[in-house]
Amino acid sequence: MSDIEDDSPVLESEGSNSNSASTILQSEAPVLESEEEEEEQQIIPTFEEVEEKVQKQVQVEKKENDDEDEDEDEEKSQEEVKKKKEKVKRQKKIAQPVNSEQFFKARSKNPKLFTFTTDGNLQVPEVEGKPRTIIELPFYTRMTFEEEEKFEEERRVEIEANEKEFDETLRLLREAIQEWRDTGAISRVGEYQRKLKELEAKRFELRSPIHFIQDVKSIPINEIDFSNRQEKRKVPYELYMLKVRKFPVQLEYKATNENPFAQKQEEEKKLEVELTLDEGEQEKQKEEFTFFSDPVQANGFLSPDSMFRFPYKKTEYNSPLQAYHAERLSRLGKPAIRMLLLKQTTPRGIRTAAQKVVGDLEDAREVWIDILKEYVKYNSQIKEQLAVTEGTTLAYADIDTSFGIGLTMDNPEKEERSNWTGKNIVGEAWMAVRSALDKLEGPPTEGGAPLEFAASPEDVKRRSGVLMNTYKMKKAVQFA
Repeated sequence: MSDIEDDSPVLESEGSNSNSASTILQSEAPVLESEEEEEEQQIIPTFEEVEEKVQKQVQVEKKENDDEDEDEDEEKSQEEVKKKKEKVKRQKKIAQPVNSEQFFKARSKNPKLFTFTTDGNLQVPEVEGKPRTIIELPFYTRMTFEEEEKFEEERRVEIEANEKEFDETLRLLREAIQEWRDTGAISRVGEYQRKLKELEAKRFELRSPIHFIQDVKSIPINEIDFSNRQEKRKVPYELYMLKVRKFPVQLEYKATNENPFAQKQEEEKKLEVELTLDEGEQEKQKEEFTFFSDPVQANGFLSPDSMFRFPYKKTEYNSPLQAYHAERLSRLGKPAIRMLLLKQTTPRGIRTAAQKVVGDLEDAREVWIDILKEYVKYNSQIKEQLAVTEGTTLAYADIDTSFGIGLTMDNPEKEERSNWTGKNIVGEAWMAVRSALDKLEGPPTEGGAPLEFAASPEDVKRRSGVLMNTYKMKKAVQFA
């Protein structure tokens, strides 16, 4: 009986296992049926539905990105505002300067706020409710000759006293050394050595109170090596030079409340008043001009291109312009161009030859005056014509900015001197000759016949005739 009872539970368990297996199979079967049904029920979407779905998704993503950008911008703006507030908090309150040192410290931080007055003083702005003020700077003047002599005398006395004390200490040091050698006591030796060192330093300071080292680069060799004066090459390495000054700045210059330029400023004001009065008188008496340019135009007798032969410095020239350029080329060391210039017989040829060499004379005005004086002595008609222009300003209306006024005869702006761009050297030379007409009544200053002659138009014509006759003779011989 016991065995049967023991076996019965086993059977029941087996039966229960079989029931659970069947239950699992039954539960799996409906799942397979439902998946098949779902697959059958799925519908393929159209292209429009897919596109609409994609657009919605893109809009959603774009909105999310815009929201993120707005958040980032807002964070940045908040950070900038926060930084500005922190910067304002860190800034110290500006105190109103009361002296030049404080002013320039404040100006280094805010140069637009702290400025200068027209007379050079320091302009302090309104700070923390305090009104604007001006810090007046003192004037500094150099020591006078008497003060410098007094300082030199005092320094000389101190140097003499130092020298005497130095010599006495040196004598005592030698005695102490001798005593040390004899007895071995060295206490006095160290004492005198320290004192001698102090006196030496004081002597150097008295002789040159200010001394400093200055770096010198690229200095010519002949400026430091006086035995090699011809060497102009520069030293290829850096040098160090000891600079000394016998006066410190505190002694050489002193502050004063008196304006040392006051007298000069008053003189300048008086001069301005005088110039204003002179300008008023000049307006009342308007300047009159006598313009000249080419020989064929008005006042052509004053033209430097006027063809009239006259001697100057043992050479006979065709015009004043040819004489000037010949003198210029001679001084500039251009004999070949000068000979070419002497062969020219027209104003155009003279100017073309002269333009081959660039450069003018430093004393051009004086040379023109000498040439025109000789020109007037040999041309008596010019004296009377030149005297008629008395009281007017002679102006050479030429584009040459050295000899002329820089304006031509047909330019209406020439009537105002302020419009002139040239020096008017020829015009000034003619006025100098005009003022000395009474002294030019005598014979020419240079005696004797000229040694050199410029080619004249007659010479050119004569030479052309000779060449033509020679050509005709050769041609006749050939036909014969």
